[in-house]
Amino acid sequence: MEWVRANGCESGHCVEVATEYGHILVRNSQIPLEIIRFMRDEWSTFTKGVAMGDFSVIDLHGGTD
Repeated sequence: MEWVRANGCESGHCVEVATEYGHILVRNSQIPLEIIRFMRDEWSTFTKGVAMGDFSVIDLHGGTD
């Protein structure tokens, strides 16, 4: 399995993504054993929401204000 991360990730604290048996796997590069598994339709819905700005209310400090 090959984990990939965004080209812009230079800090070493990166989100990594892989595929396995029709699922999308997501992990924090600093905690590689903690993996979140998504079905392809869940991942598709999530990435569309990101692209449409559905999560823009979340600031970089974790707040929602």
